[in-house]
Order: sequence, then structure tokens, then C-alpha cells
Amino acid sequence: TNPLLAQESNLISLRDMITAVSATRLSVPIIVSRKPATMGLQAGFSEKSFLSAYKEAGFKTFWLSNQMSFGSFDTPVS
Repeated sequence: TNPLLAQESNLISLRDMITAVSATRLSVPIIVSRKPATMGLQAGFSEKSFLSAYKEAGFKTFWLSNQMSFGSFDTPVS
């Protein structure tokens, strides 16, 4: 969503993304794993995301978010 990101090296941009759920905390697990979209409103999914797999393989992984913290109800997305 930021045109300046195209100038960054070693950055993968996922363009034209469509998700089955409008809430970030529910849509992100679908985007980064093979969690079926039909399970979007259901909590949990036992398979690891590709981010976890990359980290376990020794890659440095980072999660950048513009979601602000909001207390005891924080999620991994925020």
C-alpha cells in the first residue's frame, strides 16, 4: 500500500490480495498459511505458516504491522 516499498531490496510484495474475512486478525492466518477460507471465522489451525517455516529454516523473519496495541485483547497481528 506504499509505493516507496517497491524501492526496498529483499522485500516481497503481495499485490492484489483478496481475503475471505475483513478482520485482520482473522484474515492473516489464511493469507500466510493453507488455512481454508471456510475456516476464517473459526479459531485455530494446527499447520504452521510459511513465516514459521522460514524462521525454523534459519531465515530472519520480521512482521511489520500498523495495527496498534490495545491491551489484554492483543493478537499476534497487533
